[in-house]
Amino acid sequence: MQGQSGGRLPGVEQTVSDSPGSGTVSVDEVLDPAREIDLILNGLRSLSLPPPNLEGLEAELRQHHATLPIERFGLDSLGRMEFCIHLELDHGVVITPETLITMESVEALIQSIRAQVD
Repeated sequence: MQGQSGGRLPGVEQTVSDSPGSGTVSVDEVLDPAREIDLILNGLRSLSLPPPNLEGLEAELRQHHATLPIERFGLDSLGRMEFCIHLELDHGVVITPETLITMESVEALIQSIRAQVD
């Protein structure tokens, strides 16, 4: 394991298995939110009325997901319900609209998705 100067996280085991399905993944894969962001974007695209500036929102999600507030999605109550239904039916992720509005940032949503998908 390399020290901090090698770009690794100190104190974290970092292994990659050569055999598929072994369950061992790299830390970079675990910490990379790309999968969850794609899932969120697919949910937003599936809405009856998707956010008007979805391309700009996608860039914000990819760059600032940790601090981007959920309100930035611009969802009304119906949009929140549709989004949550999409997550559950298409991805098996159960988040209620009530829970969604209590999340302070997209990072909280990512963590909730990650906990149910992994």
